[in-house]
Amino acid sequence: MLRDVLFRCIGTSAAYLDKISLNDRFVDLDFDSFRFIQLVVQLENALGIEFEDEKLDPALYERVGDLLAYLETLVPEAATASTR
Repeated sequence: MLRDVLFRCIGTSAAYLDKISLNDRFVDLDFDSFRFIQLVVQLENALGIEFEDEKLDPALYERVGDLLAYLETLVPEAATASTR
């Protein structure tokens, strides 16, 4: 579920992408800092969460999977459900 939300939000920010994987690097997906912040806002709205200020640096998330790992700390019940 959480992964699906993340992929949907990435697809909204980069509609030209037809396939996204957890191993994709944001730089390879043409995400700059502005596009990354747009993604963060979409995720916050979709999931009802708020990123910690120190976690807003795009350099912290080289790959899509890195961002998913952080999201799982903000939405722990979603992370638990995805491992069942």
